[in-house]
Amino acid sequence: MPAEPPGWLRRVLGRAPTPAPAPEQPGFTGPRRYVTAADGRYEELVAAAEAYTWKIPPEHRESLLLKPLDATRGHAHYFRAIYNALNIIQKLDLPGGTIVDAGAGPGWLAEQFLMIGYRVILLEPSQDMLDIARKRIERASAKWEIDMLARAEFVRGTMESLPPDLEGSGRADAVVFYEAWHHVIDEAKAARNVLGLLAPGGQMAVLGESRWNPGDRALEAELDAEMARYGTLESPFARDYLTHLLRETGFTEIQFLHSVNGFFPAGQGRRTIEEAAGDGHERGWNTCLARRPRALRPGGLDPDRTSARFTVIEASEPSPGTLRVVLRAENTGETTWRAQAEREEGLVTMGATGSLASGAGEMELMARGTLGRDVPPGEGVTITGEFPRGDLQPPYHASLVAEGAFWFRERIRLPFP
Repeated sequence: MPAEPPGWLRRVLGRAPTPAPAPEQPGFTGPRRYVTAADGRYEELVAAAEAYTWKIPPEHRESLLLKPLDATRGHAHYFRAIYNALNIIQKLDLPGGTIVDAGAGPGWLAEQFLMIGYRVILLEPSQDMLDIARKRIERASAKWEIDMLARAEFVRGTMESLPPDLEGSGRADAVVFYEAWHHVIDEAKAARNVLGLLAPGGQMAVLGESRWNPGDRALEAELDAEMARYGTLESPFARDYLTHLLRETGFTEIQFLHSVNGFFPAGQGRRTIEEAAGDGHERGWNTCLARRPRALRPGGLDPDRTSARFTVIEASEPSPGTLRVVLRAENTGETTWRAQAEREEGLVTMGATGSLASGAGEMELMARGTLGRDVPPGEGVTITGEFPRGDLQPPYHASLVAEGAFWFRERIRLPFP
């Protein structure tokens, strides 16, 4: 490796983005992410990412080959990183295939995937980082006598600007961002490219990603210091905006996750997941999964040709803890909703969501309302459903679900007291 960065990289060192006020956006009016409208400085911010390894202290640069190891008491960063890697491998549940490590850095996560047989595309804007990742994987291959390099592809680029052989290719079974999604500069373009890079049914995973809660000055101070020092974009997302972005892009099955690992005393077996999660509680993190809709099966519904218009007839509580919804749904799309069919073969039901008491987002209510008959385009149907509310609170929303495939884009807020 050269002893110092090339001249063109030295010229961008020290540049730092300044948080800008959130612009108005059709369809979403709440807080979006800490630094907004960064896409106008795309070239500058990519150059800063490419220069990053030349600005970190020499001892940190040397440790990139050992990442995520740390020498702190309890090795907190190491255990968080390794548990997240192992957890996502289990959660993705892939028998094999190709994973894109987006923002791969020095390649430690790619190494974990390669060790157990996946093909991995390491996508990274910094050639220096890719060189470090290649050296790391070469060493691991020699140590374990496994030809990992045969299954590794090193690609210099960003998710906003993919090489032609990747853009829209559907090559990936999963795209994983570990401590990388907040570096995305143009999130709308990046999300579209992730969707196109995934095969039907493939999943996007966001890990190790802080959640931006507006007014969290402790987090914002850390972000400001990092941007001032390195010039890179450090802009985590508000939960509601991330959900909106993924849904509008066309992702389905969007879910936010707790991270729970470790040994717990036998006498604490009744602790809740939130209590056991501790600092892994999802209120501070945007750990999430989202899926590209699966390939259409015969009779299946196409989300781009399926739409509805809703009218609420009733939203009441017939008994404590039960939400009763009567909804009029008009089929404004081009496909027939089937009242009786297999999952992924056109079966449509009514679903509802409620808000978490913590304010951390929303979840499904665990029940469905069924159609009384098939509903062709241009016709409507009245649907009744009763949903156990559990710990979920207003506001509640109702929509339709193409079972096994996607939630309808349209939904309606229920007038529940």
